[in-house]
Amino acid sequence: MSAKSGPRGFQRGRVIPDSKTNLARVPLVDFEFDREYYGTVKIGEPPQSFKIDFDTGSSQFIVSSKGCTECSGTTHYDSTTSNTFQGTNKPWHITYGDLSHAEGVLGRDNVMIDGIIVANQQLALVTSESKGFDDTIDGIMGLAFGALSTNLASTHTVFENMMEQKLVDRGMFSFYLGKTSLDGGGEVVFGGMDMDRVADGHNITYTPVTRPKYWQINIENILVNDEPIQAALGSKTHSKSVFQNVAGIMDTGTTLMIVPLPISYGIHRAIHGAHEYGQTWTVPCDLGSQFPKGQVQLEISGQRFKIPFEDLVREPTEDQEQCYSGIQPSSSNFMIIGDVFIKNNYVVFDQENKRVGIAPLKFETKTSSHRVDDGEEEDDAAVSAAPDEDEEEVDENNKKFENPFPMRMGWEITDDADSIGDVLPKSLKKINTIAHSF
Repeated sequence: MSAKSGPRGFQRGRVIPDSKTNLARVPLVDFEFDREYYGTVKIGEPPQSFKIDFDTGSSQFIVSSKGCTECSGTTHYDSTTSNTFQGTNKPWHITYGDLSHAEGVLGRDNVMIDGIIVANQQLALVTSESKGFDDTIDGIMGLAFGALSTNLASTHTVFENMMEQKLVDRGMFSFYLGKTSLDGGGEVVFGGMDMDRVADGHNITYTPVTRPKYWQINIENILVNDEPIQAALGSKTHSKSVFQNVAGIMDTGTTLMIVPLPISYGIHRAIHGAHEYGQTWTVPCDLGSQFPKGQVQLEISGQRFKIPFEDLVREPTEDQEQCYSGIQPSSSNFMIIGDVFIKNNYVVFDQENKRVGIAPLKFETKTSSHRVDDGEEEDDAAVSAAPDEDEEEVDENNKKFENPFPMRMGWEITDDADSIGDVLPKSLKKINTIAHSF
């Protein structure tokens, strides 16, 4: 089940003049229970406006084109009306983590983001796509590293071109994602960060990118209420290496957090009332009110960053008392750190220095002014709550990852994806078409 409509989007704060900083600020709409976030981008001359998902898990800027009569989206890019369009006959294709896929031809045009014009940006114009792509958005702007697209030579993302064309002074962009429960919204800042989004008393903790194709970082430990999850497993545990120093991809294009099977089991075993439900996990729908201080924590560069229990509660199952969990299993050996984490933490993607910055997010509902700054210091985000137990058995032999509720799985699968593991098991890879947003 899913919400029938999403909350309106708005821009919290205003652009504060800064003669030393060139930046763009894009307000985001939080759609359908924090499932995805999109903002407005203009392409061409005269400009055409599109609703775009800003996705740090992929690298292509794909846009539904007028030449595709059955493509998703409400507005399709019309290259024939743009004076700045340059066409090519080069084909392209892309496959996302949920096995949705699209293909078409490449072109180039100017892209405008909050007044900043990126010249001659490569566009992946969609002429064909698998069923189930989301009609809410018109395109996906990949903000991973251009090197991710191994099937297309010399790919430069929109932000990489911003840097090369010296349109921004700082080689970083940052995300604030709102929550439906707090009026939704969100914002992307290109060329800087907004320290007024950071919780009082905290600064940005930086951690290096370990594989500069994805925004992949090292997760030192996973905890529930300050207890490492392997402690909840007792004697039925794997080696510590399964739970510590895990590769994690920071992905704004994925709704949930997707983790290896043993980690998913360890997390949910430590949450009172969590149950396996087919190939997924559920938690009590009132988990947040039962344990208002409960949280899952990721330890990164010595600091702990949280996901409150209340944000683990997704859509209800058939019995209405259990809800799907915001953390789900896969057969991979790495994590996809999606919006369920990012909407609780301000995240900076420092492309120039190949690092990710994280700080606890400041939550507020009133409009306020925000400054752009460059925080460098670390601070501890750890908080505590009482642990709970669960007594379910784990069986890893015949697990599949399925998605019976609305979500996005938006990371790009590349030709060398096996080097970081398979997110989906082979049985599911046999499916040729699967919805990009369920």
